[in-house]
Amino acid sequence: MGRTRNVALMAFGVCLGFWSGAALAQDDGRDAWLLAPCSSCHGTFADGVKEDGGSEFPDGPSLRRTRLDPEEILMTVRCGRPGTPMPSFDPGAYTEFACHDLPLGPRPETLFGFPPMDDRTILEVVDFLVANFVGKGRVTRDECTRLLGRADLCGEYR
Repeated sequence: MGRTRNVALMAFGVCLGFWSGAALAQDDGRDAWLLAPCSSCHGTFADGVKEDGGSEFPDGPSLRRTRLDPEEILMTVRCGRPGTPMPSFDPGAYTEFACHDLPLGPRPETLFGFPPMDDRTILEVVDFLVANFVGKGRVTRDECTRLLGRADLCGEYR
């Protein structure tokens, strides 16, 4: 059932132009990324825990190096990851639709929820991640400037 809802959400996203690169010109996904607690764990540029062990924010893994596909990223944002610090952002996760092959029921005790996001916001965040961070390698100065809107904040990037 959870997979069915993810596929339906992805189809909805394709109809809206998501996963096609259209979000590069949109600010909604970027704003949701920066305002939601996402960047607090994964870092402003989704680089998470750096290869040298240091990080801007140490909790979340790099989404720039993730091997998850867009559907798996969508599931992760919606359902979180039980047993990890990754929260669930869909208020219906586990209770209204199945997640991670678990049956319907209460949320896992190890999974905490953050303020919920609606379906469109979740799609915007996932599209923003896929278009801007997933598989992109190291952060560049141009990327930093584009995201933050100010080159003076991007001195550490080449």
